[in-house]
Amino acid sequence: MSSNEPLTKRRREEDAAPDDVTRSSEYFFDDGNIILQVESTQFRLHKTVLAMHSTVFRDMFTVPLPADEPLVDNCAVVVLSGDSPEDWNHLLSAMYPIRSTHEKQTVEFVCALLRLSTKYDIPEFRRQWLARLHEELPTTLAEYDSGAGWKYIVVAGDNSHCVLASLIDLAREIGIHSILPLTLYSLVWDDVLVAPATGTNKLNLSDQAAYLRGQLRLLRLSSTTTMRWLEPEEPLVPCATCSSESRPDCSRVVEDFRKRCTSEISAGVFASWTELAVDGLCDACEEAARTVYEEGRVECWKQLPSIFDLPDWEELKRLDLD
Repeated sequence: MSSNEPLTKRRREEDAAPDDVTRSSEYFFDDGNIILQVESTQFRLHKTVLAMHSTVFRDMFTVPLPADEPLVDNCAVVVLSGDSPEDWNHLLSAMYPIRSTHEKQTVEFVCALLRLSTKYDIPEFRRQWLARLHEELPTTLAEYDSGAGWKYIVVAGDNSHCVLASLIDLAREIGIHSILPLTLYSLVWDDVLVAPATGTNKLNLSDQAAYLRGQLRLLRLSSTTTMRWLEPEEPLVPCATCSSESRPDCSRVVEDFRKRCTSEISAGVFASWTELAVDGLCDACEEAARTVYEEGRVECWKQLPSIFDLPDWEELKRLDLD
């Protein structure tokens, strides 16, 4: 078990008074043969189901109970330290599914499964959701370009910053380091700094500082990479092969785009060229600008971890779940 917090067999009287204990309304089965207590909530479950999924519980159930072990409803009680009933509700909904597991899930569900499957060594859930999370937040630009939005996690427009902040917190907690650069970048692109008032979905002070530094660094980096074709000091557009007839129009397009190139656009260094909607350039000037922009995207991706004071991509992948 990866957590330093031990499993504690059998609730002691001082842990929770009987009146304070609540039976789960969903996961307290009459034919269950083990009771797990999380804070003041009890779940009556099946040893075989827990052992089938978790090596930690499988090993624990091989140890015989003491002859004088107190029982509740003929079941031993195992108190789980450091967990929340909400996380266990999510985990048990995966262990005892009543609906399709292919549906999009909330970020709370995803975080609970990865947190508990890491702590209690539940390899199948951990493998499945790590793969999905890496698909949502890839480590290569090619994978990022081939993505089509959130595929496995429910993200509404008004809660995207909370989802991203929760994933950053999870990545720090269980060591999924390689998703941090793109998650922090996405939060910058979302243009919402998660303040302490948002409770569990807040960024810690270190990540808030990384967010702010990253935002400024992205603006500076974009001016020398993706948006270098807009710089008036060394104009790349109009290009050398732009015709005399097209030159005034191309100059006007560049000037107009420069004026509407807000900080938000500049921060979005991984938008596709098509998404920029640069209309009106001649073919030669568009090719020149697009080439600079695409080369800049590659350079920005390479530098993305360092923008947020993180190791490079390869080191982050090596550190994952160490």
